[in-house]
Amino acid sequence: MADRVPASQIETIVGIERHRTRHYARAVSADQTVYVLHSHACWDDPIPLQDCEFSLALTNNIDELEWAAYLDRPVPVLINEDGRLVPQW
Repeated sequence: MADRVPASQIETIVGIERHRTRHYARAVSADQTVYVLHSHACWDDPIPLQDCEFSLALTNNIDELEWAAYLDRPVPVLINEDGRLVPQW
């Protein structure tokens, strides 16, 4: 399960404002942690954020090679066929 980050801190940690429909993430190399910023649509959904498919994908870790060029910056994310978060770019 993913650890929850206070709403007052997550935009600062990820480095971008919450988007209306896109989820963003930031893989922070210093603490080897991936942070997900949920979209406004997800945030407004009655389903708890911990149960969002993007939160659940964090339990599958990430492919470090896919993320190598995107470390330490915000990037829109998708979930691949293996159930992992991947940079959308």
